[in-house]
Amino acid sequence: MVGIKLLLQPGKGYSYTYNDVPKNIKHPAILVDGRCAITPWGKELRIGGTMEFSGLNNKVLPQRMKGIYNSVKDCYPGLKIDLPPADKIWHGLRPVTPDGLPFISRHHAFKNLVIAGGHAMLGISQGTGTGKIVSELIQNTTTCIDISAFKVERFG
Repeated sequence: MVGIKLLLQPGKGYSYTYNDVPKNIKHPAILVDGRCAITPWGKELRIGGTMEFSGLNNKVLPQRMKGIYNSVKDCYPGLKIDLPPADKIWHGLRPVTPDGLPFISRHHAFKNLVIAGGHAMLGISQGTGTGKIVSELIQNTTTCIDISAFKVERFG
C-alpha cells in the first residue's frame, strides 16, 4: 500500500491434528530427515511440515501430507494413526525471501515504518528476537545484533 516492493514468495506447509491418540508420544520432535515435526498435546497429536513452492493458491497436494505421515510412521512405527483424509488436511502459506533471511529494518523512503517479515518456517521461533530488534528500531537505539543481513533493501 505504500509502494514498497518486497521479494517474497509463498511457501506452503501442511499439517493434520489427530484427536484421542492412544499411547500418544510425550515430547515434541523435529524429524530432520523427513522435514517435518510432531507435537503432542495430551491426547491430541499434530504432524506437519514441508515447504511447497507452487505460487499463491490453496490447492492441497495429498502426496505432501503422505510424505509427512510416512516420515512420522518410520520414526514412530507403534503410533496408532491413519493417513489423514485429503479433505481434512490443513495448509497455510508462509512468507519466504529469496535468501531465507527475514526482512527486519526500516526502508529509506519512510522514517516511520519498520518492516519485519519473511521468516518462512521460523516465524514463531524467531518472533521474540525480531520483536526485540523492532523495539530497538522504533526507539532509535543501537540494535542488540548487526542487522545488515536483514535489510529490506538488500536486493536492490
